[in-house]
Amino acid sequence: MDVLLKTFLLFSALTLVACGKKDDGGDPILKSNAGSCQTQEIAGQYIAKWKDGRLSRVRASSENALIEKFIEPNRDKLDFVEPDTVITLPDPVVERGINIQAVEANWQHVSMQTAYAWDKGLIGANVIVAVVDSGADITHPQLADQLSINAGEVPGNGIDDDNNGLVDDYNGYDFFRNSGAIKDVNGHGTHVSGIIAAKHTADINLPKGVAPGVKLLPLNFMKDTGEGDTSNAILALKYARSRGAKIINASWGSGKCSLALKDTILELKDAGILFVAAAGNNGLNIDLYPNFPASFNLENMLVVAASTSRGLMADFSNFSVNQVHVAAPGRDIYSSVPANSYSFYSGTSMAAPQVSGLAALLWSARPDLSMARIKEAIMNGVHGQAYAVVTRGEVDAKLSMQDIGQ
Repeated sequence: MDVLLKTFLLFSALTLVACGKKDDGGDPILKSNAGSCQTQEIAGQYIAKWKDGRLSRVRASSENALIEKFIEPNRDKLDFVEPDTVITLPDPVVERGINIQAVEANWQHVSMQTAYAWDKGLIGANVIVAVVDSGADITHPQLADQLSINAGEVPGNGIDDDNNGLVDDYNGYDFFRNSGAIKDVNGHGTHVSGIIAAKHTADINLPKGVAPGVKLLPLNFMKDTGEGDTSNAILALKYARSRGAKIINASWGSGKCSLALKDTILELKDAGILFVAAAGNNGLNIDLYPNFPASFNLENMLVVAASTSRGLMADFSNFSVNQVHVAAPGRDIYSSVPANSYSFYSGTSMAAPQVSGLAALLWSARPDLSMARIKEAIMNGVHGQAYAVVTRGEVDAKLSMQDIGQ
């Protein structure tokens, strides 16, 4: 049997130890997947990784057709091929009935001591943070001035001015629609973006972003329903790197394991990019029930659980004392949503951007620091011991700033 066909069967049939290990037979094409990784494959769609590092999306009517028409002619040039899979946004809990009289709009900043950085004039200035998600409402008054601009592109002229293969990617890009017109029908990406970057105003009833000086790069790979192809997520990650992002926020994940996605995140390390991932909302130990990308456990990743205003782990939050690094506020978080509006959401999707914003604050204080040192400062600067995460603590801007001498 063809070794690549064996790979496909392994994806759906075998229980193996870790995503990305080679089969014991030693064939460089044959890769194995995590057995607990229950893939939801996209029929007839595959991701091919070439030996020169390129990734391609391949469509075929059947595995036999794939082998005959694509694999065999290119065998000597291929590293591996895997089925493309579906990534799903974890459904945030929309806290209906809560209002700013019942819960303070910015309680998380008290817990995280973010004002310590703001009082020093540290707001994440000019650090590019890519939000790979469902897009963003870039007309929202608290986000419109926070965007990273592609100076090589003329907006709306229908021309690829900078010759990067994408048309009108002035504010970001929508890899699902293959369009430079950024919008957010789902609302998830706008909420996440506001947590990171919402402009500060004098109105105490409006949310404040952790790092309002960042340059926000909104990227979409999702359908309006909150489902997206792994291959499009990979395109978004590679684009974020090309645009100079220092931090990528990934408030998504599932039990679907992709070696191509893992390799792409690992490659971001070479560019010094910190990849901040949500732990997931299943209330499970991801050591036993993996959630990807959180369970990839790579050096350039920070995985985030959700905490509450009472200093406890949120009941919905996934956890792990080996793979989830820190906790951050994730319940009853007030932030922007489309159409110039606001809402309270809960989820690890809301916790991860708190950490992305904190990383931006640290980098604006010390642009000379490496990604590894920024990650270390965040992990060193935690308070509390009530969390089932590696550090046992919740992120704290003051303590992390002090860790880097600020």
